[in-house]
Amino acid sequence: MPIELSELDLQNGGSLTGNFFQLLNQLETTIPIPNLFIVKFDIPSAISDEVHDTLGESPSDGKTNINAAANLFKDAKISTNTGFAVCNGINVNTETIAVDKVGNQVNGYLPISFNKNRNFDPTDLSTQFIENVVSVADFIFKPWVRMVARDGGFSDTNLHTNLEILYLERSSKSGFFNFFSNTGTPSIRKVYTFYNCLPYDVAAEGIQTYADEPSLINKEIRWTFDRYDIKLPKK
Repeated sequence: MPIELSELDLQNGGSLTGNFFQLLNQLETTIPIPNLFIVKFDIPSAISDEVHDTLGESPSDGKTNINAAANLFKDAKISTNTGFAVCNGINVNTETIAVDKVGNQVNGYLPISFNKNRNFDPTDLSTQFIENVVSVADFIFKPWVRMVARDGGFSDTNLHTNLEILYLERSSKSGFFNFFSNTGTPSIRKVYTFYNCLPYDVAAEGIQTYADEPSLINKEIRWTFDRYDIKLPKK
């Protein structure tokens, strides 16, 4: 016969539900808000008209204007310190190991499982960017991918960057952070850092028609990386 929660609570001295709600009210064990994050990375200095011109894909009049776009997205209001403001989506890597088993109950051997190898995918990272009038996909990432394709990431021209994802929490020990009044301080609950990243895929533009309802245009950028770590921030 099933036991009602109230009976189970009484069996535990009345502390079961009380302790559960206390945990929800504590900063360390509260339920996080999934869409609070900041993405930070530097645009390499090699992403420029001068370097791109050597690929032989630039227009003859020299009006690609990668430099102008790079200066815009390197501006403090968009990228410096506060994170890349036009990045509105992330998909980080997974961790898996291959598991197999040996033995057969029919032949009298008890089956056991064993670990074979770690499945590490250094391409399992993507970010999503809002398309602006000055397109970060067309004037930063597409030239960047072309340079990576030509140099392979092994030339003297450093095309790598480290990409950092800060996951935030609206509550802190001083109370809740209010985004509208800018009061309080948000907490950083974890930090992913991906090292030596190179973009390798820029999502298609997609078909736009006059019949479409106005909506955001989002571009997915896929990255390779050498390694990564996850840190729990401490004061």
